[in-house]
Amino acid sequence: MVKALGVNSVKINPVCHIERADRMRDSGEILSVKETIDFYYRLSGELEKDGIGGVTFDIPPAFQRVKNMRFNRINTCGIFNILGILGDGKLSICGIGSSLETLVLGRIGKDRIEDIWRSHAVLREIREGVPAKLEGVCGQCMMKRYCLGKCRAEAYYSKGSLLAPLVSADGIRRGAISKITFNKLTKGAGGLSKTRSIARSKKVLTADFPQAKVVFNTATRRPYVLNGTASVVWDFCKRPRGVESIVAYLGRRYDVTTARARRDVKGLLDTMRKAGIMR
Repeated sequence: MVKALGVNSVKINPVCHIERADRMRDSGEILSVKETIDFYYRLSGELEKDGIGGVTFDIPPAFQRVKNMRFNRINTCGIFNILGILGDGKLSICGIGSSLETLVLGRIGKDRIEDIWRSHAVLREIREGVPAKLEGVCGQCMMKRYCLGKCRAEAYYSKGSLLAPLVSADGIRRGAISKITFNKLTKGAGGLSKTRSIARSKKVLTADFPQAKVVFNTATRRPYVLNGTASVVWDFCKRPRGVESIVAYLGRRYDVTTARARRDVKGLLDTMRKAGIMR
């Protein structure tokens, strides 16, 4: 249908888990978080095959394709710049005021909008706490300054705090993103030989962010966050490198013994190979 209508871009908004939708989720009437993300990847792939590349899917950017980040297809809530005026005259941060009285900031005809905007405690908490004081997985996420913790109204509805982690992000984090770090990869070195040549996989996309590097395996559709030395090794392997070449480079860079560098490098490379991002 999209192709028949000559549409150049598509935007899909998954249902927020608020009020009736929250009950529908509990009864299995709407897609689970994992099903939503799987649908996003499948739909994006199918539409791109048909030449429709502008797919915007309103899920946390940490779970989106790296390609979307490259083209700035990241939606950010305008929570710093909006005020919701509901049909009955209530004022809230958005439409959530129709569901939660605690997020009603005032009423038209009774309260001055300017006073609410400048000094209401709820708005001050948002301005002072988002994203710097976000909690849980949202507070740990390197994308928090881009997405601002996604929907703060949904987080408040689910956990009673404007700084709480988004339910969908908190629920999927255990299996959706893997971290590859230096300190955790000093065991289980595997069978890499000293003379073996190491190269990046051809089936990856890479994106750089202020706090880390993200490598997306297009074959398995899994993103990997490279922190610390893992990111250094990735940059060093822009062209094929021998294991001993990598060992020597890190030994010089971090001023560690060759034996220690070799042990850590082999463990790191073995993990990256198992993740399918190195070969």
